[in-house]
Parts: sequence; structure tokens; C-alpha cells
Amino acid sequence: MNLHYLIGDAMQPIKKPALIAHICNDKGKWRSGFVIAVSNVSKEPEIAYLKAVDTYKGNLPLGECQVISIDSDVWVINMIAQHDTKTIDGIPPLRMDALKRCLLEVNNIATTQGATIHAPRIGAVRSGGSWADIEKVILNTLTVDTYIYTLEIEKDMWDETYEN
Repeated sequence: MNLHYLIGDAMQPIKKPALIAHICNDKGKWRSGFVIAVSNVSKEPEIAYLKAVDTYKGNLPLGECQVISIDSDVWVINMIAQHDTKTIDGIPPLRMDALKRCLLEVNNIATTQGATIHAPRIGAVRSGGSWADIEKVILNTLTVDTYIYTLEIEKDMWDETYEN
């Protein structure tokens, strides 16, 4: 597995077939962060997420994934790996065990589909996770080429060498 760091938009994957993985919360709140970029490209991931919220009455199971096709060779993966939307009692929303379970599933799907994985810096901005810890989980879990995208306006937040 090669981990590639790029400046750009994860909703515009540079290699296809592509799985675009991102984190969703378990409370039915789809209104800020990367989900806005997702909805700007396709409403289907949001619709699938909100249907699941209704099914589970607002308590989505952590560690679950939703796979939504948005093009013939692009799928969005809604990874339920965030509990609520804010830090509570010093505990950030990101749940690393749920993220690991989700990434294992994403990896299985990518392997089956012959796809690459594309993502923003999942869990490191709004979810309160440490990128160093998240990167370790990515490196220990994923076996297919993975592309991590950072927006141009956020590139100085990270100590990375970008490929582009």
C-alpha cells in the first residue's frame, strides 16, 4: 500500500475506480465539513445517511459503513465513526475503534472492486482526532493505494510533503 498526500478535493479522485471514504456522526447531523462537499457532488450519500438515521432513530451503530454509488466507477463510503459532534467530558467525537472497523470494511470493498481509496483528513479536523494516530490506523489497516487530500487553504495546518 502506498499512502499519497495531495492538495485538492477528495470528491475529485485522481484515480478510478475510487472509493471516497469520509466520517459521519452517529446522531444524524449532516451539516458541516466534508459532507457539504459530498452533497455538492451527489445528494445520494446524504439521502442514504438520513434514511439510516430514521431507521435507527438517531443512534447509528458506530463502526458501520454505507456504500453509495455516485458514478459508474466512484462510490462514497459513509463511515459511522464519530459519536455526536463535539467533545464531551474531554473525549473527542472520533472513535478510533469504530474508524478501524470502518477502514477494514472499506479495504475489503476496495480489494474486491479493484479500487483505490480517497479521503480527506478523516477524523482530524472536526472529529477531534490526532492525525498521527489516524495515519497509523490507516497504515496498519489499508492494503490498497490510498490518497489523502488536503484543501489548498488548509495545507499549512499539516507538516506534509505533497505530491502535487
